[in-house]
Amino acid sequence: MRPTERLTQEHEKILSVLDVQAALCADIRRGKQPPAGLCEQIVTFMRVFADDRHHHKEEDLLFPALERAGLPRDGGPVGVMLHEHEIGRALITRMAEAAERWSAGDVAGLAAFGTAAAEHASLLRAHIEKENQILFPMAERFLDADTKRDLAAQFEARDAARGDRDRPGALLAERAHIG
Repeated sequence: MRPTERLTQEHEKILSVLDVQAALCADIRRGKQPPAGLCEQIVTFMRVFADDRHHHKEEDLLFPALERAGLPRDGGPVGVMLHEHEIGRALITRMAEAAERWSAGDVAGLAAFGTAAAEHASLLRAHIEKENQILFPMAERFLDADTKRDLAAQFEARDAARGDRDRPGALLAERAHIG
């Protein structure tokens, strides 16, 4: 499987969880209480799957390969993607802090979670669109066949080392309980 194809498949999983996140945000705006632990599950998924598994493949492997192939980091799409990853991490931190406040009994924590989660979902959807429509087609043009094979093997090795512990299954099952 091509590296960009694997990343695109991961995007589909992330988008599925963002659907749950968006439904949760809508419920919060309507004053509905989320199922127990759902806010924390979303934060965990975004940290473990979206960031640790997915973004780090991009940051540690794909982006450096693109730079070596001549695509500049500064002033180009790689720099934009890295900046958006940092914004996303800050929003996930806000989500986690708000979820902790809400779990501790601070009612305002739930509204703060909803605000941060809505901002995060908006950012990540736009980010994924840019990668799928702009960056990944550029990667297909810039990277030679050997580099693509090497990246695919490195992606496979990383995924094998992590196993299935960060799959979105439990969160996707929550769709039936919200929205």
